[in-house]
Amino acid sequence: MSFAFSLIICTYNRAALLEVCLKSIAQADAPSCDWEVLVVDNDSPDATSRLLHDFQKKFSRLRQEHVAERNLCVARNLGCARARGAYLVYLDDDAKIPVDYLVNLERRLAEHAPDIMSGPVYPYYSTRKPAWFRDAYETKKFVPVSGFSDQPRIATGANFIIRKSVLEGLGGFDPKWGMQAGKYVIGDERKVVDAYRRVTPKNEQKVFYALDCAVQHHVDPRKLRFSYFLYRYFISGFSTKAISQELGEKPLPLRVAVREIAGLPLRFVRRLLDERRRDDRDFAMVCALAVMSLGELVQPCSLHLRYFFGHRR
Repeated sequence: MSFAFSLIICTYNRAALLEVCLKSIAQADAPSCDWEVLVVDNDSPDATSRLLHDFQKKFSRLRQEHVAERNLCVARNLGCARARGAYLVYLDDDAKIPVDYLVNLERRLAEHAPDIMSGPVYPYYSTRKPAWFRDAYETKKFVPVSGFSDQPRIATGANFIIRKSVLEGLGGFDPKWGMQAGKYVIGDERKVVDAYRRVTPKNEQKVFYALDCAVQHHVDPRKLRFSYFLYRYFISGFSTKAISQELGEKPLPLRVAVREIAGLPLRFVRRLLDERRRDDRDFAMVCALAVMSLGELVQPCSLHLRYFFGHRR
């Protein structure tokens, strides 16, 4: 049996948050089309398996798969292989959907037939956030109106929709860029979108952004620590450059990267001074953007060093 879309939720060791996610889906207004929910358990040692077993008894649309390798992209690719929907709707296990998400999703897919689609992501919290932390840091809203877009940054993994045949044609998600056990890695859906844009003529690209297909995403308490906040921005900068180079972009020459790194402290101080003059000062974001720039510059340096030492052996 084929379905219009498959909701795919890859999960690891977050049974309590997964239950919130599944309840939001079960309580949402049901679309008129055929659809399913597929949860891929990434070998969770907690109560995830029991939760899924119990939930299936009262929610017949739910299926589950298991994968032993603790890698988000491996789980996502298994979800793609097992899904019966024409579209794959990837939601994070700590996301929840509003009651109109599924009917809006059905309508958008039927009206626009996109190859890739996404929508806003808004934060929700289980702990009190510190005074310096703003909702905007965890809000992902890339364009102001719904419609087809050629923006380079258009999707996030918490709310990522793609035609199954398109993902298969691109070779699926690259396991190197997915979250892994004991390792913070990001960029998997970014690489998929970038690869799609590179192989698809611009006048044939169909990437749609739907403001009415928004989700809420739980903010892990770790993200509320300033050190972890900066770490994530560094990894984001590093990963963005590495993915661009994998897809054909030439890295900065080593001397240029080093010169740019040397100039970062002065540019950072100037930006802080400029920020002091603003009414709505955001020193945390100034620091985060500086660290992201550092990540973007460290990446080509590490590439050149690996090449140098590799050839000296």
